[in-house]
Amino acid sequence: MRIMIDCADDETTERIRDLLNYNLATSNAEIKNVRISVRQEKDPSGNRLVRCRMLTQLTSDENIAIEEVQSSGEVALTRTIDRTSRTLQRRRTAGGHYGRP
Repeated sequence: MRIMIDCADDETTERIRDLLNYNLATSNAEIKNVRISVRQEKDPSGNRLVRCRMLTQLTSDENIAIEEVQSSGEVALTRTIDRTSRTLQRRRTAGGHYGRP
């Protein structure tokens, strides 16, 4: 699994790498690439938000794209990774190769 991380600082990059390795360990053989980006934005009211986008390319050439926007960077990050992990698990348990006949 190749991981590409786009974020502001090295500490966050290491945190993301640790979370990905922990949460996606059971799906490692099924994943080709993971691209994740974390960006700070402001909503129209001027409130600070964090947008986390994660694109996971599977060995079957399917893609999983998850995006989460939260006021907390940690919440946005963990929810994005958790949602990707759950999606992989659902596809695996749906029967066959990711639920396909």
